[in-house]
Amino acid sequence: MKNILLISITISTFFLGCVKEIKSDSPKTENPFTVISSDRPTTSSILQWQKCFGSSAEDLGYSVAKAFDNSGYFITGNASAAANITDGNVSGCHGGNDAWVVKINLDGIFQWQIAVGGSASDVAHAIVGTPDGGCLIAGITNSNDGNISDNHGGDDVLVAKISATGSFAWSKALGGGGYDNANALIQTTDGEYALTGSTTSIDGDVINSNVVNGNEKLWLVKFNISTGTAVITWQKTIGVPETRSEKGYALTQGANDGYTIAGTTLPLTYGPDIWVINTNNIGEVNWEKKIASSGGDVGFGVAACKDINGSINGYVVTGYLSNNLAVVKLNLDGTTYWQKTFLAGGTSGNIQGRSILSTNQGDIIVGITDSKNGEIIATKGGQDMFILRLDDVNGNKISSNVFGGKGADVGRSIITTDDGAFLVLGSTSSNNGDVSGNHGMNDLWTVKVKY
Repeated sequence: MKNILLISITISTFFLGCVKEIKSDSPKTENPFTVISSDRPTTSSILQWQKCFGSSAEDLGYSVAKAFDNSGYFITGNASAAANITDGNVSGCHGGNDAWVVKINLDGIFQWQIAVGGSASDVAHAIVGTPDGGCLIAGITNSNDGNISDNHGGDDVLVAKISATGSFAWSKALGGGGYDNANALIQTTDGEYALTGSTTSIDGDVINSNVVNGNEKLWLVKFNISTGTAVITWQKTIGVPETRSEKGYALTQGANDGYTIAGTTLPLTYGPDIWVINTNNIGEVNWEKKIASSGGDVGFGVAACKDINGSINGYVVTGYLSNNLAVVKLNLDGTTYWQKTFLAGGTSGNIQGRSILSTNQGDIIVGITDSKNGEIIATKGGQDMFILRLDDVNGNKISSNVFGGKGADVGRSIITTDDGAFLVLGSTSSNNGDVSGNHGMNDLWTVKVKY
């Protein structure tokens, strides 16, 4: 049985000795590795409220979404409580890790929860609200019992529908005989859905796969749920044989209803690069771009940018270059408009961007820092959540804030709220500082901030 790979990645020192040229086709003359002047983060006064959800075991948060009826928010990840034993906010688990969905109201008050999965390991990496007031999750399942009944073998993409009242509606396993995983999920402009992740399958739902020798390829799937289950409209494996691994971590629908994906590509001879792919509306690649340093590089977030008339005019991407935070704005053709790097201050610290929004308040990045002498300093404890705001025009910093306690505090997903604020989901093992109400070990951590 293959091991589940969680979305949080640590690049090993194996990659750090391989020097690569920094690639940039920016029309501007500035150095793409611009160093932002060092200063300590601003205060945490933008914090409106925070909530912890979980059990005494290890529970992780990955994604947050609005409810269509504006009644609150859905948060998701995985719960580790023992089967059918109520522990903290968690109940009804099927065994091992379960995909876990929690509904909260606009003030962060718990409404309901549901565990989805079987006796093996199941995780929800992404969530979207659905027009009926419920939600749809996507992630990975290794089960073939409990809520899961159609696994193709090993790890499959998990898609599951939850009703507006928190009842399980249905689940669908997508994939083949290899390793299949979903990291991102969106609703498309035509009312269907799209997900991205990776696959090593060459059978089942993975038709015309370009997987060779079991090397992992990015998987992009468009599907509908009109018949009460997930039905694939089309799917594409994207990548080349001359790589060990290609993965999609974030997805947005962009110009001409095409798709832009941020992820990573791992060549055979050196470490991984940030990889951005743009496709048309049926998943055919228009362009791709690599953003690289001398170490290991991963792209975790992508968002479409709009001009004053509401037309998409580019994309912003975040992740990390070696151990430094990277934020890049791309033109519609994939050329670099600006690129900023926030240094971690040495090899012992890390700053990772995990999610990004393009808003009328700027480009908002959420992520993780454990840097003690870099550009975004973990002032609360060992590892802190940070929120960074940049000017979309030139990428200059407007503000940065860190949140957390003495434990490990991370931000993985951010959305806008209807009152002009932002809701962040991640995980925390703290129960001091900015954090209260932790149930033990890691909890799903929801934070609302407003500038």
